[in-house]
Amino acid sequence: MKKLALIGKDISHSLSPALFNAAGLLKDGSSYDLIDSANLSKAMEFIKTGLYNGANITAPFKEDILDYCNEFDPSVKATGASNLIVKSGDSFKAFNTDTFGAYGPFEARGTKPSRVLIAGAGGASKAAAYIFSQKGFEVSIVNRNWEKANKVAQKFNSGTIELSDLQDKITQFDIFIYTIPVPITQLEQIDFQNIIIAEANYKKPVLDKIKCKEYINGLEWLVIQAIPGFKLLTGKEPDTKAMFEMVQNG
Repeated sequence: MKKLALIGKDISHSLSPALFNAAGLLKDGSSYDLIDSANLSKAMEFIKTGLYNGANITAPFKEDILDYCNEFDPSVKATGASNLIVKSGDSFKAFNTDTFGAYGPFEARGTKPSRVLIAGAGGASKAAAYIFSQKGFEVSIVNRNWEKANKVAQKFNSGTIELSDLQDKITQFDIFIYTIPVPITQLEQIDFQNIIIAEANYKKPVLDKIKCKEYINGLEWLVIQAIPGFKLLTGKEPDTKAMFEMVQNG
C-alpha cells in the first residue's frame, strides 16, 4: 500500500488522482492526495510528516524540488528539473518522466528525426529539449525572455530564435512544442499548416484551435509521462488502456 500525492500550486482541477486511480492505484488500498500550496517548504514538510512514499511535482516547483532530494536520475541531472520524487531512506530520489511525455507521442507515430522548435524555458521545455536532442532531432528554443531561451539552448547544444523572428522562421521547423502556460500574441499571425504542434498544457490549451498538420494535446503528454511514473511510485504495471480511456472520456 502506497501513500502518494501531487505537489503544486492551483492544482484543484488536476487529473492526476483520477489518472492514477484508473491505472489501478486503489486495488491495494493505496491513496493519492493533492497538496495545493504556494510554499514548497511547507508542502514537503507535510509529505515527510505524513509518511508519503512519493509524489508527482508540477508547476511551479519542478526545479526547486531538487533542493529536497539527495539522489537524482540521469534525466534530472541533465535537465535540472523533476516531476516525480520517490522516498529513498530519509530523503527522496528525483526523476523526470516529462521526457517520456514529450517524446512518447512522436515515438508512437514513428516520427523520424527532424527539426523541432520548443517554446518555453521552464522544466517541461528542458525535458523536451533533452530528450529530442538525445533522439537525434535538431532542436531550437524560443521564449519571451531570450536570455532564458539561450541558457536552455546552451545546456543542450541547441539553437535559439528571437520571438520577433518566429513568423519568418517557423517554416524552418517540422515540429512545434509549446510548453508556455499562457498565450503568446505572435502566434495568431503564424502559418502552422505544415507543422505538427504538441502542447504540454492540458488544462488550458493555447493552440488547439490553430490549423496545423497535426495537433497533439497535453492529455497525451500527461498519460505517457504518468505510465513510467506509476511504475516508479508503486512498483507495479499500470492499466494503460484504462488511463487513456479516462482522459478521452473526461
